[in-house]
Amino acid sequence: MHAHPFSQGDFADLLGLIADNAAARPVGHTYLMTSDVVWQFPGCEPETNIRLWRDEAGLAAFGWFQPPDTVLFDVRTDLEDTPLGGEVLSWAEDRRPRFPPGYPFHVDLKSMQEWAEAIEKPVPHRLSANRYLVASALGSDTGRQRLLEQRGFELSGHFEPVLTRSLDSIATPVTQQPFELRNVEESELDARVALHAAAWAPSRGFTLDRYREIRSLTEVFDPTLDIVAVAADGMLASCTIAWADPVSRIGSFEPFGTRPEYRGTGVSQAVLHEGFRRLADKGMTFARIYTAGFNQPAIRLYENCGFVHVDDNRTYLKRL
Repeated sequence: MHAHPFSQGDFADLLGLIADNAAARPVGHTYLMTSDVVWQFPGCEPETNIRLWRDEAGLAAFGWFQPPDTVLFDVRTDLEDTPLGGEVLSWAEDRRPRFPPGYPFHVDLKSMQEWAEAIEKPVPHRLSANRYLVASALGSDTGRQRLLEQRGFELSGHFEPVLTRSLDSIATPVTQQPFELRNVEESELDARVALHAAAWAPSRGFTLDRYREIRSLTEVFDPTLDIVAVAADGMLASCTIAWADPVSRIGSFEPFGTRPEYRGTGVSQAVLHEGFRRLADKGMTFARIYTAGFNQPAIRLYENCGFVHVDDNRTYLKRL
């Protein structure tokens, strides 16, 4: 087994491992999808924050440290019962002390209102003299749960419900006013960024530069799946990026959002169903989506669109 830092030539192998793991596991019961890689890749400094493990069969595992306190990781499915996951966690534990101490504020949030307030004004317990490392395990993945617990991680109250939906049958929802459903046009990139900012206020992380970089990652990004709903007055009302994985044949959505003034009009359901149709046309058999467990409005919307809650990605903390 050989471990080495990420380089740009490793991008295809990283996507390949993630797609193969998704295909090998039951639908929805996996960790990152290729869509998550592309969505989170811009600005992540991969050469220092991603480490890869290889064996004679190819890429065996990856660790992705997201400063200051989170590690995303996975191992090839044939190596899940080996010590390799522990090696990845050891690397992350060694990396965490390079960043300031602090408590991961999101694990104690109970609502989207608390989330917004925590972004606008950091809550007091976010400041801590201790360093924490954040990792996760699916509720169905008893092996990873056991690994984390043996290494001193403790289960928190935070989780992300994972929802899936068959694409066998797709209805056409009714909206309260007419909306045009189509791809984002090149001239609308600024407006598309503004729509995201309005839908996810007060979050400000989705910039025009980041959006352009995501669109440039054409190994996964498909411009025909970058969908907006346009109101009669020309306003971009709702949006999503859908992602097609031809290996697992699972489509995913990241991100999805609707301007507050258009919520309740049916446009959110219309955008998601348009995504279902386009994913099905590209050969996808299931769709997958997830959100924070405290985001109850989104969970209700997804379930009303036919998604079924199949697992929880549970958050674990280790104080170093």
